[in-house]
Amino acid sequence: MFGNVRKKRFPMVTEAPAGRGVRPPLCAFVLTVGAVFSAVAPMACSGAMAVAPDAAHAADSARPMDAVDGGPSGGVDTGTGGGVGTGGATGTGGGRGTGGATGTGGATVVTTCGNGRVDATEDCDGGMLNNGTCASIGFEGGTLACTAACRFDAQACTGPLKPVVTTSRSACSAPCAVYFDATTTPGLMDNDYVAATFLWDFDSTNVDPNGTHEQGRGFLAAHVFAIPGTYQVSVRVRDGAGRAGATVVPIAVTAMTGATLYVAATGDDTAPGTMARPLRTVAAALSRAAVQGSVLLRRGDTFPSSAIEMSSPGPLLVGAYADPASPSNAAPILRLSSSDSAVSVSTQDLRMVDLHIVSTGSASNGVLAGGRNTLLQRIDIQGTGNIAFSIPTAATPVFFVDCHAHDFAGYGVFGTQVMRFAMIGTTIDRFGGGQHGVRIQGGDRSYVVDNTVTSNDVDSAMSALTFRGNNARLVVVGNRVNRLVDFAPQNESVDERITDALAEANVMNDARQGNNVFYTALDIRAKHVVVRNNLFINAAIAVSVEGHPRLPANFVDGIAVYNNTHYYPPGAGDDVHFLSHMGTTGGVIARNNIFFTGATIAPQSTFIHGATSGALTQDHNLSFAPNITGNWPGAAGGTGSVVGNPRFASTDPTNPNAFRLSAGSAAIDVGASTPTYQDFGGVARPVGAANDIGAFEFTP
Repeated sequence: MFGNVRKKRFPMVTEAPAGRGVRPPLCAFVLTVGAVFSAVAPMACSGAMAVAPDAAHAADSARPMDAVDGGPSGGVDTGTGGGVGTGGATGTGGGRGTGGATGTGGATVVTTCGNGRVDATEDCDGGMLNNGTCASIGFEGGTLACTAACRFDAQACTGPLKPVVTTSRSACSAPCAVYFDATTTPGLMDNDYVAATFLWDFDSTNVDPNGTHEQGRGFLAAHVFAIPGTYQVSVRVRDGAGRAGATVVPIAVTAMTGATLYVAATGDDTAPGTMARPLRTVAAALSRAAVQGSVLLRRGDTFPSSAIEMSSPGPLLVGAYADPASPSNAAPILRLSSSDSAVSVSTQDLRMVDLHIVSTGSASNGVLAGGRNTLLQRIDIQGTGNIAFSIPTAATPVFFVDCHAHDFAGYGVFGTQVMRFAMIGTTIDRFGGGQHGVRIQGGDRSYVVDNTVTSNDVDSAMSALTFRGNNARLVVVGNRVNRLVDFAPQNESVDERITDALAEANVMNDARQGNNVFYTALDIRAKHVVVRNNLFINAAIAVSVEGHPRLPANFVDGIAVYNNTHYYPPGAGDDVHFLSHMGTTGGVIARNNIFFTGATIAPQSTFIHGATSGALTQDHNLSFAPNITGNWPGAAGGTGSVVGNPRFASTDPTNPNAFRLSAGSAAIDVGASTPTYQDFGGVARPVGAANDIGAFEFTP
């Protein structure tokens, strides 16, 4: 298939079930340059894992869904007792998360909403609409306005569509995690919610001036409302025909009303549990916790135990507090010695916030998140031997937000038959053992957004994000990874069907090279997948679309690949392809993509690779091979395709301007119309006379 070159793509791997098994030796590595975009350098390897707090992070039955189209229903969680805040001296406050849009190379894009000018990632600012109108964003008429978050407010625009949003709940206590589902929106072209663009503003009236992760895109969404208030969640949709609509979903958030119990390493389990006279152990506090209550652990303290069982009635908050008599910003440490589950959650509606879990027994499960409406926020975990965060089948919805799993072996996240799962702003790094960063083995409705997954394994780590089993409705947006992302059965011998997935604005950069081993960025053996605005860096194959021996020949079908940028650097090798398409009679569309190859051998660098047996549409793509001289038959074909220099502002992935277009780019204003109404960074398309090719619109 690949001539004399050995390809290692890892899309299909036969695996043992995810049991405890025997942990293989774990090698330690150091990321030599920042974040996702660096090479990894091996340091040492042994069978034991050192377990120590990470100084960099030390500071820190399902409920029915409520149908929402104008008037959602749902009750407020109730309880008794005194009030407790979620911040300041007695709350779980501290870091408010690390999410939000970032630059290509990890540098945060800083904008100043309200400064009287429209910055790069803003739609508008106050009365400045940047020439935007209702018509320019797909509406038929009306008056466009600007929200407090510098996003277009289209509520006074008129259009043929109206999003219908289903929520996991419409009222709860802070911090309140809510899951949103817009898949039943009527009237979309071909009823296609995957290709439609849904834009979310979770706090359009700025109830929380310090809120994080307040913007979203995709037909699913999730958000944590950190403080009490009535939030107006704005959602705007535009379908494949360019038609638009908007609605607002109110979410009512109240404070926890139950009693607060304080826990300190110097406390006494016979004490009343006040800040002046705290309890000593987490178990004692949980045994006394009541509905709507809070159990707060003192910052800077360590709480040793074998394991912790969280089964108290919910809603319940378990978090951290700062004691003026013993000041510290460090998250409380739970040092747990169990080799089974370090923390088991069966509490319904648990908020577990600002804690640091250290597994000294290489726990099989770091946190077994088994309760409904479980929120893990700013949880730091290390030392686990099989799964850091585990999701059993009955748990729905489950939210992991701004967490950090590191220095462990096995999986960062593993779940079977996962329903309504959200992972937002979470980092999974410094792990080995030959498994996946995140493995979702079957289920429905996963929302995986703005995460970073970087493995240390030089060769054996399988995937950063893998979606397997019978799985449907997947939103994978804004992630940064250094391993494969795949929507595919777990091996060649099983019939597993994945459908309806969106992969947008992700950065996939696997920098491993040498020994004639090359890697695929995105592997698709699924039906109806939209791939748009992604950056594929260092991948020998950017997108692989292939059939499967246990699936019908036409099952892998309806794959749309729009406005992506693929960069393979000079000197990295040959045999490079943007799209591999084989083994399926289903259809693929490749449109408005940039293929930059630094290879030198023309026959081994092709935009399309494989014995295509299905319907393939390719047009308006740009190819560039600066080191190939003479005829290059492998460049992209089809109407509107060009060979020319994209003139990237930078090809250094650590530069925040990496892979943005500069003046004179051959990609400017030559793209076709696609249902890709924003670019990688959120800039509305088109900026000029027509869409640009690639993940970024050129902004002068």
